[in-house]
Amino acid sequence: MKNYKNLIVWQKAHANDVMVIELIESFKNCISLNVIGRQLMKFITSMSADIAEGHQSFVGKRYSAFLNYALRSTYGSDNWLTLSVDSPRLNGKIDKALLESIRSRNIEVIKKLSTIIKRLRKRSVTEQPHSLMA
Repeated sequence: MKNYKNLIVWQKAHANDVMVIELIESFKNCISLNVIGRQLMKFITSMSADIAEGHQSFVGKRYSAFLNYALRSTYGSDNWLTLSVDSPRLNGKIDKALLESIRSRNIEVIKKLSTIIKRLRKRSVTEQPHSLMA
């Protein structure tokens, strides 16, 4: 079995971990940014952790559950990233290029996780045709 660090989806999620730390460290003393920063740290870092933890159980429903947790975190992250971009009050207080890089990579992680989860569901259905008839 491959090490989770060899998974492209984990590598992309982990790269976002590193970038969000850099982004948060650049925040000026601003209450809104501190709240957003805590939420981003929570959601972004849980993605790679869930992928890694799920990979260790690399079977059936448990693996799929961890990937679904990671996918939910990508959507939570997207919400906070979108808020950061859309808020006029935060203009000039955030490194927009770094933020856009994180958003772009987050979208890549969403796509990859969605594809993996769909494949797992399809495999689960084809491997257990009798369970559909019960």
